[in-house]
Amino acid sequence: MTVSTRLKGNYLVVSGTNKNARYDFSHSALSWFRDKPYPIPPEAQAIEDLKLHPSAVVLDGYPFKTVPWQNQREGMAHVLKWKRAALMHGMGCGKSKTILDVIGFLIWTGRIRHALIVCPLSVFTVWPVQFARHAAFGKLVIIKNTKKGKALLEGLSPETEPTIVVVNYEKLASLKVEIKKVGFGLVAADEATKVKNPRAQRTKVLAEITDPVPYVIVATGTPVSKNLVDIFGMFRVMDWFWLGKSSWFFRNRYCVMGGWMQHQIVGYKNETELRRIIDTPSHIVTKAQALPDLPPKIHQERVVQMDAEQKRIYRETKRKFLVELAAGTIDIKNAASRLVKLQEIANGFVVLEDGSIHRFSESKLNALLEVFEEVDDCEHLTVWCKFREDIASIGHKLAHSNPDRPFYAFHGDTKDRDAVLDGFRRTGGILAIQTQTGGMGIDLTCSAYAIRYSRLFSYMDEEQAEDRHHRPGQTRNVTYIDVVVENSVDRKIQNVLSRGRNLSHWLMEREGNLADLFNDI
Repeated sequence: MTVSTRLKGNYLVVSGTNKNARYDFSHSALSWFRDKPYPIPPEAQAIEDLKLHPSAVVLDGYPFKTVPWQNQREGMAHVLKWKRAALMHGMGCGKSKTILDVIGFLIWTGRIRHALIVCPLSVFTVWPVQFARHAAFGKLVIIKNTKKGKALLEGLSPETEPTIVVVNYEKLASLKVEIKKVGFGLVAADEATKVKNPRAQRTKVLAEITDPVPYVIVATGTPVSKNLVDIFGMFRVMDWFWLGKSSWFFRNRYCVMGGWMQHQIVGYKNETELRRIIDTPSHIVTKAQALPDLPPKIHQERVVQMDAEQKRIYRETKRKFLVELAAGTIDIKNAASRLVKLQEIANGFVVLEDGSIHRFSESKLNALLEVFEEVDDCEHLTVWCKFREDIASIGHKLAHSNPDRPFYAFHGDTKDRDAVLDGFRRTGGILAIQTQTGGMGIDLTCSAYAIRYSRLFSYMDEEQAEDRHHRPGQTRNVTYIDVVVENSVDRKIQNVLSRGRNLSHWLMEREGNLADLFNDI
């Protein structure tokens, strides 16, 4: 009896056996077939053939508004070959221009009419600048208001002028129906790490939107994350064929589980296969490859000693955590929140139960002011902060010590972010910026001095922020100064991040000896 196979939706249908079988095909493409006694279906073989013998994409004749770099031209050709592709271009490698050139080319050749770009709110202001600089076709519309956005989307049709619509991830759910009705020819997910969690609503909504779309781009400034599980959500949005629709199946095939109740990812298996699958539809470019002539980075460290009161509070808090650990109220799931508390104390403040802030030490703030004094007042100096309290304290301290030096605050509640950045670029001075808010999308090449005052636990987010300075347009060496409180959690965070690791992964590896961890910091 002849056995045949075919893909149907998310399932592999096997015919010709004693009983027709239907297998869930929710994982990695052709790799599923390698150890199975079934023939490869034509749909899967077509993907493999394209990988081995990609068709040529001719870009000659396209009227580029600005001349693309070689990596941008190659990235553009890659997307046009695969139709659903990932642009994993290092920060500063010009992926925004590549996306706009792909959209322009598809409009120019009549393949699409309208395109949708989804991005974080912090990157909103980037797209009008990039569009004015690089786009050869279409008009740009940014949706900030849901009601006006729905009206705008309802007005788009095959007869209207080619339009590129920009919307932030948080608005997707409320605009999903109108977006699907438009029938966008291309959807691009900028800073696609925002959809790395497959269980998040934004990931599910965007995957539902992109499934029927002919062209899909997921773009990220971090070429392959050290946490490979982050790739699944992005690939689910791009094209489920490669890694499937089931995050459970993905974890079962590629992740080694351990830790609490076997719910933590402690390693990877079949990693060679996974990286081969990731590499196939992805165009991967590092900053060193695309921008070999950028000036170097210079790293310095300013070490701070805790004052007596700070040491007392720090030791008492550690002792309290060790008691809680012995009582079983601290485990691997909430250990990170205790590290945040210690990080706050190292910065000289605590958050009380009523939400108010009690500041009891200025040792770290005073060390920061010493750095300010060492850098010429006419320089643009950026201070990266994790906590809003740090930004407020820096502004207050500077107002008393050097009121003539311009000070700008940039955080989640900053209303006119463009005005803040424009003022900083124009006058110089000091920009205190919350890393979670300003780490993506903005250009700080005007600043060659970056002080990292309080750091996040994510290596990738810290790297994104670091490269706001070190990117095309930077002509000077960039000096990064880390302010570190000695004999505190600051030092541990510094050591882990310097090895290119996330604090969360480091914690998981120490699940069995959390007492040693807290004693160590």
